[in-house]
Amino acid sequence: MHRHKLRFRQGAWAWCGAAAIMLTACGGGGGSGGNEATSGLRITNVRSLAAVSAEVFAGNEAVPNYRQEIRFDFEGDLGQMVGQSFHVSLDDPVGLFNPSPPITVSYADGKNHGIGMSGRAVSAAGDFSGNVRVNVCFDAACQRRVGGEPILVPYNVRVRAGLRIKAAPPPVAVQFGVWSQQVGGGFDPADPHIRYRVDELVDLPPGGRVTGMSLYFPGATGVRPPMPFTGGDRLVTLAPDDAAGLDWIPGPAPVGRYQLQLNVEGTAPINGTVNGIRASTLVNMEVLATPGKSVWLLPESINVVGQLPAQVSVSTINQRVLAADGTNYDSLSRVVYLPAGAGNADAGGIQWLSQVPCLVFNCIGYQPYGSGQVPLQVAWCVFRSDGTPPSPCLSAGRYQALAYLKSAAGVELATPLPVTLTLQPPAAASAARLSAR
Repeated sequence: MHRHKLRFRQGAWAWCGAAAIMLTACGGGGGSGGNEATSGLRITNVRSLAAVSAEVFAGNEAVPNYRQEIRFDFEGDLGQMVGQSFHVSLDDPVGLFNPSPPITVSYADGKNHGIGMSGRAVSAAGDFSGNVRVNVCFDAACQRRVGGEPILVPYNVRVRAGLRIKAAPPPVAVQFGVWSQQVGGGFDPADPHIRYRVDELVDLPPGGRVTGMSLYFPGATGVRPPMPFTGGDRLVTLAPDDAAGLDWIPGPAPVGRYQLQLNVEGTAPINGTVNGIRASTLVNMEVLATPGKSVWLLPESINVVGQLPAQVSVSTINQRVLAADGTNYDSLSRVVYLPAGAGNADAGGIQWLSQVPCLVFNCIGYQPYGSGQVPLQVAWCVFRSDGTPPSPCLSAGRYQALAYLKSAAGVELATPLPVTLTLQPPAAASAARLSAR
């Protein structure tokens, strides 16, 4: 049995989650054998949900998962509602509905109260029929139910065995800073990768097929980040029997042990209608320390090429830094400009490399788990408001610098980020340009 609680105040609307009311989930126990209260307050005019009749695969909802409401009225001594805590519980042995449904109560005339119901995934296969009983009670243990008309939702449901994980994927061990060099850039088959054979991982219902597999890092709170925790993944067809497989590249992460969530999705028919099927399991992954590598710069160096005269004089790069120990390096500490000579031009004291604020336009894209990011700007010419460049701007040539990054605690990263700026001289007039004749 699942319960939800609402404390009502006179002269106000109350609904689930409102700050003005007390609303909490209640514990298990109780059952439908509680006594109906003889307080003179009764439920009447119940407008319940339609009977649930469905045939679905396990892991899917037999009831739509969007909110639907059971409506009802109170009659009798409505003054007893003032200061009263109402509790909602479900006798739902199959688990068709989400527990602790929210309740709305209006004191004005006792009319049109509501209990919000939404479906959830059914896990057990089998044939089920009966009634979900929705109880409105005066106490948390639901020993004193509000009397009157019972609130019943009939159901007749067949749940078929769906997509089933039959074997846990083998654990994965990778070296820090070795995998997924092309982070966020799609799948490169030339990179080292891990292969799963689908039929070794899952059982499918008759006529079923896998249409997608993906891996995510759930994180400490169980909330997934917006990007998959992989350097790339793709479904493949394996020879010689055309079996389905998943190739994937583990994404960058600090040294440590992790659990990835492997999601498998597919389709299978029920009475000629294609239905979705899904299942998930966990993959244990360990990132091992790599001797001599304490940090991973993504990218490991920056190379900017500009054309003179400057039509675009600024380039912004979102530099990512992943430390083996998980330290978050998120700002620029200092810049060492390499002197002229050995192929480098003379910058004349112009400081062409700096950090810029992390705005939406320059901080979007792939963000490895546990990494810091430092938006850097390379500027070789700054225009005045009238569109004319100031003097001096950098001349054509190559310029090099070493950028040292630091953490929020002020700890400077010993490994610098090499940055190279190459400015090309003005292009000669195109030979294809036609002269006036």
